[in-house]
Amino acid sequence: MSIARAAALVLAMNLISRLLGFVRDAVIARQFGASGATDAYLVAYTVPYSLQAVLGMAFVTVMVPAITSYLVKGEEEEGWRVASSVFNGTGLVLAFFTILGLLFAPLLVRILAPGFEQEDLLLATRLTRIMLPSILFMGLGMMVTGVLNAHKRFGLPAFAPAFTNIIIILAVLLFGAGFGIEGLAAGTLAGFIGFLAVQLPGLQRIKMRYRFILDREHPAVRRVAVAVLPATFA
Repeated sequence: MSIARAAALVLAMNLISRLLGFVRDAVIARQFGASGATDAYLVAYTVPYSLQAVLGMAFVTVMVPAITSYLVKGEEEEGWRVASSVFNGTGLVLAFFTILGLLFAPLLVRILAPGFEQEDLLLATRLTRIMLPSILFMGLGMMVTGVLNAHKRFGLPAFAPAFTNIIIILAVLLFGAGFGIEGLAAGTLAGFIGFLAVQLPGLQRIKMRYRFILDREHPAVRRVAVAVLPATFA
């Protein structure tokens, strides 16, 4: 795929994702209106959304050159070793923070919403615990995006955010009336799982050779680990 065609594809999918985002917000507003439950959902959504906004570009920016450098030299096997190590390390870190967030969800909600009444605090805490695992799926999904982009595969990564919005919209339409705001929270988690899942066929197409390893001493792995933090706050 040429650079111009890839750029046009990414631009088009970003536009579609934004439009679906507006539809998602409109459907949520119509179903739940302006209420304490909606406010509680927005607070619970803050954590995974912040991860998407802050870490997304950092992962892509760091992963693409790390893997591409080996592809250019024809050292694809070494590139997969680096990708597997970073993937596994990232998964462990995100799983740790997910468990930490589940344990300290009440404190996290109080920090994010200091003005909430007790009832809204309890609801926001429940919703936060439902949606917190999305941190793991979103983070791993961003990793997959970086790997696919390094192999010049842009279609599925560009479509993934739109797919997330589609799942959330369907969750509201199908389960909003019966399960309330908790159905929306579960649908949001499903959307972030979908963000990862919809990209996995792309890994099969590029014949990713995944390994269950964590080579912390590999120079490329160390470079990625060091570069992620400044890239996150850039």
